Amino acid sequence: MRKIWLLVGLASLVYFLSGFGGRGLYAAEEKTAKLWEGECGAGYSQTNGNAKKSSLNVNAGLHRKTGHDEFNIKANMLYSSSSHEVDGQKWYAMGRYGISIWNKKWYNFYKVEADHDRFANINYRIIPSTGLGYWFSDTPDWKAMVEMGIGLTHTDYRDNTKTSSEATLIPRVFLDKRIFGESHLSEDITFYSSLKNSGEYRFRSATSFTNPINERLSLRISFIDDYNSEPSVDTKKNDTQIVSSLNYSF
Repeated sequence: MRKIWLLVGLASLVYFLSGFGGRGLYAAEEKTAKLWEGECGAGYSQTNGNAKKSSLNVNAGLHRKTGHDEFNIKANMLYSSSSHEVDGQKWYAMGRYGISIWNKKWYNFYKVEADHDRFANINYRIIPSTGLGYWFSDTPDWKAMVEMGIGLTHTDYRDNTKTSSEATLIPRVFLDKRIFGESHLSEDITFYSSLKNSGEYRFRSATSFTNPINERLSLRISFIDDYNSEPSVDTKKNDTQIVSSLNYSF
């Protein structure tokens, strides 16, 4: 709950500074429907003083949606350093295909995820999965869906830990709400629960506020929480980050 209030506070400030959500800039313009839509963005911050800190995040995505199927590709990367020493290095990539199977509410999906986290001892992790999902609402003002998948998690570690492969249950919840003007707040939570070891699970929560500046540009502020119930030695269970980026849509 604290992270949601934090984002709402930041969102309100961004909203007023950027010209009331960009609504007056292009609300009257009629958007042309496109088969493919894409987005790319980047954010950078640097602090100098007693300690020099810097961080860079880059993201990109491609989306296609028709009346009966949907295809998504996305990737993001985070790199950070403190006093000239690297203290954060992550990347994540995902490809997903979904096809409607009944009444445009139920769908079947196929997905492949891959990620790397240097300081969580993950050299690379690959998760192919498939499952079913259901859209409660899919309108510009309110989106809500749940899905349940099953997959195989293959993990290669940076140290001498033995490579592992295990069946994984993957429930997910996605919510997106337009809150004022063209701005919206979203929540995307995915659980990865081991079917081999009871009580071993991970989850990733991404809470994001997106505020359009004009037809192409938008400012996004995200709070990301990665949790692992069984982390590697000398690694914390919880890893959180606040990421801000300027995004370009095409």
